Amino acid sequence: MKMKKGYILIFIILISFELFISNNIFSQSCANYAVTRTTGITYSTIAGTGTSAFIWRNTASNQNDDNRSYQVPIGFDFWYLGVRYTNISASLNGVIDFSSSTSQGNLPSGSSPYGSHWSNQFSSGGANGTMLALAPMYGDLWTTGGGTTAIATSLVYKLSGTIPNRVFTVEWINFDHWNSPVNSPYASYNFQIKIYETTGIIEFVYGTMTGVGGGSYPLQYACGINNYWTPAAAPNPVRLLTQRFANTATFWSTATNNLTTVPA
Repeated sequence: MKMKKGYILIFIILISFELFISNNIFSQSCANYAVTRTTGITYSTIAGTGTSAFIWRNTASNQNDDNRSYQVPIGFDFWYLGVRYTNISASLNGVIDFSSSTSQGNLPSGSSPYGSHWSNQFSSGGANGTMLALAPMYGDLWTTGGGTTAIATSLVYKLSGTIPNRVFTVEWINFDHWNSPVNSPYASYNFQIKIYETTGIIEFVYGTMTGVGGGSYPLQYACGINNYWTPAAAPNPVRLLTQRFANTATFWSTATNNLTTVPA
């Protein structure tokens, strides 16, 4: 199924691949990425096209809210901030990360990275430092139907293409934000992260993005990429590249965790 009139944010490393992999000191900075925005694209879902389901860390309760997956293989070497990665974890809260943390994402506030208040830990050291994250829509999300839809069909991934031009895609399908108005209509957020084998390009791709008004907890989110830093540190251009205004390619290094306009 294809849904038109989406848009893509593309993060492009500003140095050559050869320099990227050989000069870690120079390349380990979010400031070395530039962002472009393209509208009017055709959004192509990967649902039901040979996708794989994640295995989730939290299997006890509240599984469809705040859960973080075990690591899965990317399928190729992906260089991010000058470091080679081969695995990612995904979160229901609109983010993937390269961290080796065992956090399951559903612990009390402040007890782990990406605890109960997600966006401010994306943009600050938090209680335990950040994870290395790519965040197309980092907020308090859950599966549709007030968190009743199974996550196995709501968040999927797929490796496509051939060497050396493979693409790894993660897709959030028909997500809602937590505690939106009870009963239908629910919000419907459909978006993807794509990472590219040879170029190191990162794409945030948005399809149907329908918000809802009201509710006791309105939508708030952050969008961008981050580096690792310790709890005592503050955001700077090395550590953070985050969207300043929704639906623009304007990004900066100041924590911006309260975007409320749904990606167009």
